[in-house]
Amino acid sequence: MLPLAPGKVLKLRKLQEPLDRDRHSELREPNSMEMAIGYMPILNILNKVLVVVDVTRIQYHINPLMILLSIKHMGVMAVVGHAKEEHHDHTMTGVSIIPDVPFRGVTRAVIGELVTHYRQSHLGGRLPAYDGRKSLYTAGPLPFTTRTFEIILQDEEDRLGGAQVAQRREKHFKVVIKFAARADLHHLAMFLAGKLPDAPQEAIQVLDIVLRELPTARYSPVARSFYSPNLGTRQQLGDGLESWRGFYQSIRPTQMGLSLNIDMSSTAFIEPLPVIDFVAQLLNRNVAVRLLSDADRVKVCKIVEGQRYSKRLNDKQITALLLVTCQRPQQRELDILQTVNLNAYHEDPYAQEFGIRIDERLASVEARILPPPRKMVNGGTVNDWICINFSRNVPDNAVRNFCRELADVCQTSGMDFSVDPLFPPLTTRPENVERALRARYQDAMNALKPLGRQLDLLIVILPDNNASLYGNIKRICETDLGLISQCCLAKHIYKRSPQYLANVALKINVKVGGRNTVLVDALSRRIPLVSDRPTIIFGADVSHPHPGEDSSPSIAAVVASQDWPEVTKYAGLVSAQTRRQELIQDLFKAWQDPQRGTVTGGMVKELLISFRRSTGQKPQRIIFYRDGVSEGQFYQVLWYELDAIRQACASLEPNYQPPVTFVVVQKRHHTRLFANNHNNQRSVDGKSGNILPGKLLPLPPAYYAHLAAFRARFYMEPDASDGGSVVSGVTTSRGPTGPRRAAGNVAVKPLPELKET
Repeated sequence: MLPLAPGKVLKLRKLQEPLDRDRHSELREPNSMEMAIGYMPILNILNKVLVVVDVTRIQYHINPLMILLSIKHMGVMAVVGHAKEEHHDHTMTGVSIIPDVPFRGVTRAVIGELVTHYRQSHLGGRLPAYDGRKSLYTAGPLPFTTRTFEIILQDEEDRLGGAQVAQRREKHFKVVIKFAARADLHHLAMFLAGKLPDAPQEAIQVLDIVLRELPTARYSPVARSFYSPNLGTRQQLGDGLESWRGFYQSIRPTQMGLSLNIDMSSTAFIEPLPVIDFVAQLLNRNVAVRLLSDADRVKVCKIVEGQRYSKRLNDKQITALLLVTCQRPQQRELDILQTVNLNAYHEDPYAQEFGIRIDERLASVEARILPPPRKMVNGGTVNDWICINFSRNVPDNAVRNFCRELADVCQTSGMDFSVDPLFPPLTTRPENVERALRARYQDAMNALKPLGRQLDLLIVILPDNNASLYGNIKRICETDLGLISQCCLAKHIYKRSPQYLANVALKINVKVGGRNTVLVDALSRRIPLVSDRPTIIFGADVSHPHPGEDSSPSIAAVVASQDWPEVTKYAGLVSAQTRRQELIQDLFKAWQDPQRGTVTGGMVKELLISFRRSTGQKPQRIIFYRDGVSEGQFYQVLWYELDAIRQACASLEPNYQPPVTFVVVQKRHHTRLFANNHNNQRSVDGKSGNILPGKLLPLPPAYYAHLAAFRARFYMEPDASDGGSVVSGVTTSRGPTGPRRAAGNVAVKPLPELKET
């Protein structure tokens, strides 16, 4: 085995065969170009860079275990060449369909008819790939630069209805195809070889569109996924909805070359029911036909199959969908391989046309298991705390036992935690949440204020199905009371499993100012490009409202490290902005004040000032993690937000321009890891079948920003859901206030001010 040098970033290439003891992936150190664009030991850039760090430097370490994992990416080889001739480019042509058609199904039918009739006679035998909008791609040039075609589309259902019906339902279209550009695959090859810093998104997009062409014709496309009732068993979700099974597919440039990312997926569709039955489900009652007008006509009406439900699901439907999608890893891996086999990429005429070959085996990578920390690095202090139980099914004695055991675990883990609460736990109804919180908090402050103390923590027991209760608790505690809270579901109160109690203790510790872990290399100042000079690490994300919530703004969140060289504590700011706006508008801002003249501010400037106050030094390097950006927005976001960061620095003092590393990260990349051997107990949890924890180093700043943005949404929408809780220790501060004007002079409702904890 090749030795892994401490502190080095190693690149892995795809293995042609499964690894054995004597055969491993090629490892190398980054070259100067990679170092220049920000390949660093603590960075995991997108899902495009696999970074191995020296895990033996985690404090309280043991000798790490080296294992093999399967990553659900298939290798992709794009061969430049056509069946008839060699060429180096794919050709993109612009498509105009007259009259304009807003539905992609119709536009695809029009182009399909065109290809069927004119491929050999006018398209030079080319089989084009169509993106459903305005672009058509071919493997080589067409025999013309501009051409107009007349297409007649006939309704499928009327083709058996006689000549008169067919003529009546015919639709005539004019299709104009015009040369637009060439997608140069040479640049893609140079990028994959490490000779260019930026991925040519146009070339990757062409290959992605080509491989989407056949699944689009076979299944119902939704974004990058494809669904069909034939890809799995339909499951009722309630209220006239059902789940369809499908798969996600995307081509990605990785350090192993081009990869085809496949993952299983499920989403909600409207059940193809008779309208009477659908209404009965929706109203949850037996609908009498006599109450409906035109009853006989309604009886025979049926909802058309294949209509995706795009609005937000209720709690019952979400639970049903989660039950459908929950799979053991071995079954999920098998389903992925079966999907690849079903798609038969080697028989795909579009892949053959464009010279694309898919390796149908999962890629393999090496991984190390990070040892878990055995004790908190710095334990926080909780002297005075209270507990409120909102679950009717949990009796008082169970709550007391849970609180006692949680306090014991907090103490054992290293916290200074008072064993007994200030008052005995209070049990009340969920509908009394606001009154109960305020009254109990006031009772606590009446007892503590004469002693010069503050209430440190509120522990809340929630019903398992708590709808908007969680959001209301967070809103009241953080925008009104200024109180740190930790919520626990009722199902955990009886079990009181040691693992769950330990996890809750870790959450509480960071919330009250403690530190759970720290890298030994950080303390000894040996992390490359971080420890050599004061470095601040930012994380940023934008949370958008759910479909159908037209009145809700988008919420931007920015967090930044507040200690150095440890880089473990973060502060955050949140700000409401124009709905669906991905660019963060409040990174830097300037305005005119009647008394002070030009005034500058913004989230980056405030966090830079906060870092200097905390550490006594101004940052000499900035690392900025940006989450939630699609490939098509990379450069737009980069240039806009990088300029805002530069302006924020310049506003602090003249010529202050520290170097900035801007890293775009993606969470929803559908990359999953499986054990090469599902029976290997050294790498697989025997109960769940998952690989053991500790194999990936997450990106805390981006994750913290993501959580902060969703937490802020609770302040405006108590029933918002992200499936997680803030565990990062982020101190979310008040963002810029006052209404913002969106397009059309519509004011954006500002977030409420937060109460300091």
